Amino acid sequence: GAAETIDRLVRTSPEGEVEITAGFLKHRVKANWKFILENECDGYHPAFVHTSIFGVADSMIGKLYGGASTALTRDYGNGHTEIDLRPEFRKRDAPMSWFGTSEERLPDYTARMKAAYGDTAAREIMIDGTPHVMIFPNLFIAEIQMFVIQPLGVDDSVQHVTALQFKGAPDLNRRLRQQTMGSVGPAGFLLADDSEMYERCHRGVQARNPEWIFLGRGEKRQRQDELGFTVGHVTDEVPSRGIWTHYRKLMEPA
Repeated sequence: GAAETIDRLVRTSPEGEVEITAGFLKHRVKANWKFILENECDGYHPAFVHTSIFGVADSMIGKLYGGASTALTRDYGNGHTEIDLRPEFRKRDAPMSWFGTSEERLPDYTARMKAAYGDTAAREIMIDGTPHVMIFPNLFIAEIQMFVIQPLGVDDSVQHVTALQFKGAPDLNRRLRQQTMGSVGPAGFLLADDSEMYERCHRGVQARNPEWIFLGRGEKRQRQDELGFTVGHVTDEVPSRGIWTHYRKLMEPA
């Protein structure tokens, strides 16, 4: 199931290829790598953890993670998880809304996409946007960026992040680099917020009071989608349950 998200990603390029050419930023945090893993497809935290960046940027992103959102969380099995924002973007019915821009601002990219896929398919691709998917155990595709999680120790991890670059899309790629620097660069708010949460969660779990953490949010309203994967509301803990169920299967035999 998660393989289909990679297909979605490469279709964003008029030439069907992703290039990793923008260089990597490194963010080091004093936390176990699994707190980063959990966070990547958690749709509950953005509404309050990232309030500052949403407010400063006057962004519509915050609405994607609200109680009224139609976006979904999905467990693909084998630890792979997704926040599927396409239902919200399809409601907007505006190409490139997922990227906070429009066809008019990216005329060269739009023309190349239509030439490659035809008007109808190109429009659908540009409405749906790129995936928000965590490929277990350490590859995260976050719409405009790609992260790789590197554990250094039980309480020490590095996130490597680069702007996604799409072959044959120079005007899109420039904006991807700019927005990546703005969100996770040295002066960016986004990953600074998340990094603080990783470390607080790590310290909190070490207290072992309470000893157990209950991951039951949305458990009663989760369901199976048309392909048989477990889905829930964007704020539900479907991904966390999927990740830990798979992790337990891997670790128990050891």
